[in-house]
Amino acid sequence: MSIKRVDRTSDRIRTLLCEVAPELVSAAEDAFERVIFIPVSAIGTSPVLDPASGLLKVPVARIAPRWVTVPFIYTLARWSTHLVSSDKSEGDASFGTPSDSADMDPS
Repeated sequence: MSIKRVDRTSDRIRTLLCEVAPELVSAAEDAFERVIFIPVSAIGTSPVLDPASGLLKVPVARIAPRWVTVPFIYTLARWSTHLVSSDKSEGDASFGTPSDSADMDPS
């Protein structure tokens, strides 16, 4: 578990949100002492237009959740003792495959 990786990602997401929705960042930071911005995707893909029905649909074969367990694991690693292995150095374990992290890379 890489707490530093999540913290770096949070900083990048915060920077992006400050540009597009500064009121969201302000509201979160006014309401809570510590705020972590973690990008998650329950389905990991965008809906596509079904030409037959004209509706937006998510092809089941393309569903690939991204970082959905990270908020829970991050909380355990950050504030509990010995429940989740966490190395806060640069070379620790990641949350998924390299392609997963690239998909969630906000830069």
